[in-house]
This record gives sequence, structure tokens and C-alpha cells, in this order.
Amino acid sequence: MVAGGLAALALKWKVIVKTFQGLGAKDVDEGGDFPMRWVVWGAIACTVVLAAVQKISLGFPLWLTFVSVLLSLILMLVGIRVLGETNWAPISAMANVMQAVFAALAPGHVPINMIGSGMSGAVAANGEHLMQDYRAGKIVGSTNRNLTILQLIGVPVGALAVAIAYPMVRAKYGVGGEGGLSSPISVKWAGFAELLSKGFGALPASALQALLVALVLGVILTLLEARPKIAAWVPSPTAIGLGMLIPGFAVVPIALGGVIQAMWRKVSPKTEDVYNIPLASGFITGEALVLLVLAAVASFK
Repeated sequence: MVAGGLAALALKWKVIVKTFQGLGAKDVDEGGDFPMRWVVWGAIACTVVLAAVQKISLGFPLWLTFVSVLLSLILMLVGIRVLGETNWAPISAMANVMQAVFAALAPGHVPINMIGSGMSGAVAANGEHLMQDYRAGKIVGSTNRNLTILQLIGVPVGALAVAIAYPMVRAKYGVGGEGGLSSPISVKWAGFAELLSKGFGALPASALQALLVALVLGVILTLLEARPKIAAWVPSPTAIGLGMLIPGFAVVPIALGGVIQAMWRKVSPKTEDVYNIPLASGFITGEALVLLVLAAVASFK
């Protein structure tokens, strides 16, 4: 998945160059975006504050914070491409790439590995989520500028909501163990950090061989996807990778939902076009709301 994403970016190098050539824009364009100059200076200011906070509260080296932010830009570009292709944000997989980088920068230091890769993964994740927000805003007629302002307002509101909701959910369900909230990706992330702290020598030789084979295949499949005549018949390396990483309890319902949608579209295209997205959104949001309500009720007992 990572090799495919990087290879696709390399093929689109002209687009990336044009993106960075726009950093000197002075005025807000007709699309409602902020000037890139504002974004750059805002990112620099936030990076300085982040470095100070992590140094004071977590003992994280200042220079590693700046390295993390720079690397997260590349990570974000890859993550956005994967999101656009599969509609699934590969947050954990992208963070694992940063884990390998921090294993080289700070060998044997698990806390630094977790903090650095988590920070870079968070930047990539927020970039992916922002693209979804911009797309939704375009559908309803909003502008990227207004959505960015709302995002900035939502940061402290979201932080407060998490500070209140998470303790309730943890008290109700617990984390890990039997009956608790499970997070297979987090377990993989923590295990990967421990593995990297011990060195790649702890891995079987066959695992490293499989890694190299997958890297080569990811590049080859991406190059084949760039050929229009055969692109429709080439499997996506990002989709294959995600299907191997996401737990079955998430993949199977996605597959079933896709089958149901395809059958619905065959039987009644008009109703499927109108009701499919609201119905699917209701399933996702409803599950989260019910979980939170049950936790809130339990906390007041």
C-alpha cells in the first residue's frame, strides 16, 4: 500500500510541483480558499507551539518534533491519495511507516516511537478528514475558507467533548481484555513499536522477504494502473493492503453493504440514489450515538 502510494505520487510529480508553486499566492481565490501564505505561517506557528508543549509535558526532543512535522507532509499526501481511491483513511498503516523512521532516529526508545509516529499519523489523518469535509462542503454549496474556520473553532470544542466522553465510555466498557472495547489496530501499533525497539533481527527472515516482494508488487501494480487500456483489470495495491489490515468485523459488513447496494441499484435505481447515502450514514452515526448514550446513562447511575 505504501509503495503504491509513493509510486503514484512520483508519477504525478508535475501536479505536486504546481501545488507548491502556489505558495506565493497573495489573494483569496474565487474558490474560497485561504492564501497558501497564511497556511504556511499558521503551520509554522503551530509547529513551534507543539514542539514546546511536547518538550515540557512529554520530554519529547524539539528536533524530533520538527522532523515529525516535515515527514507528516509526505505522509499526508500518500494518505489523501489512498482515501480518494478507496474512501478509507489508512491512518494506522501510515503511522506504521513513521514508526520505522523513528526506530532509526531513536533506536530502542518505545515512548519516542509512539509519540513521534502518533503525531505524524495525526497530521495525515486530519488532512484526510479535511478532504472529506471539503467534499461535503462543495456538495452543499459552502467554501473551503468557511469550512476551515469551522474546523479551527471545532478544535477546542472537540477536545472538550473527548475529555468528557472518553472517561464515560472507558468506565462503561473498559479498554481491552474480555468484554472491553477492542482496538486491533492499536494493538498492532504498540506491538510494532516493541518489535522495532528490539530490531528487525527479531523478525523471521521470511517476513522481511515478504516485505520486499510486496514493495515491488506495489510499484508494479501502480505503474500498470497508469495504463488506461488495462487499468480496469489491475487490482489496486492500496485496496489489497487495506483489506489485509482491517479486521474482519469491519471488512465483512462493508462487503455485505456493497452487495446490498448493488442489488438495490439493480432493482430500483431512483430510490437507491436518493436513500442510500442517508441510510448508510445513519447506520454509522447511530452506532456511535447509542454507544455514547449507554455510557452516559451508566455514568449517572
